[in-house]
Amino acid sequence: MIRAHTSYLGHGAAPMNHGILVLTILLFVASPVSSLAQPTLSFRPQAANIVGTDRARTSIPFTRVWTQLAGELAIHRVQERYVNLTLNFPQSIQSVLRPPPIIAYMSYVWADQLLRVVCTIDLSESDLLAGRFVIVLTVGDGSIGATPVGTVLGRSDFRVSFEGGVSILTADFQYTPGVFPPVLPTSLTITDQLVPDLYRTTRPGAVIAEHTFTSVQPPDGSDPIIYTVRETIPIH
Repeated sequence: MIRAHTSYLGHGAAPMNHGILVLTILLFVASPVSSLAQPTLSFRPQAANIVGTDRARTSIPFTRVWTQLAGELAIHRVQERYVNLTLNFPQSIQSVLRPPPIIAYMSYVWADQLLRVVCTIDLSESDLLAGRFVIVLTVGDGSIGATPVGTVLGRSDFRVSFEGGVSILTADFQYTPGVFPPVLPTSLTITDQLVPDLYRTTRPGAVIAEHTFTSVQPPDGSDPIIYTVRETIPIH
């Protein structure tokens, strides 16, 4: 295309200035490249569940870890589903009767921020006989960073049920907007530790853990990204 413009100059016409030619080429090349240079935001949280025993019908220590990489969109919502896992009801009753009714402790670490979070049951919104618990996550003492102690990090609607005779635990959790940066500046690690023996396995086979993560809305206004992680833990 450039040769077509330079070779058909009229007879005796001055050759095209070299600087103008170089500028034309640069503009031609840079224009489409700049539109392709926009970064594609990722969202691939990972979930690992640590069940403290592989024996069925046993109360267990239970810990889980969620991780994200730098540059990923922050998590807004998490929908959890555990098959073949249920509450250890004697321990659950003790947790409910002990004020405050604490069921878990969490930590969130990214950049120079550390949140120590206490998970308690909101008895005013829960229906214990129906197996429905509203869990409130509150930033506690020992936290480091910009989030004040007492901030409600999020709320979870937690339910216990049975499907075809198999125990099911589900939770639908949403974070309070604005606590995390929309795009993570560093990696993020979330650790969740239940009070001892709060869960128990129910039968041999496997515990199936499924987490469906939904991102915050991307800065460009496009739809949030949904990503699911599924894990199978053998139980004997």
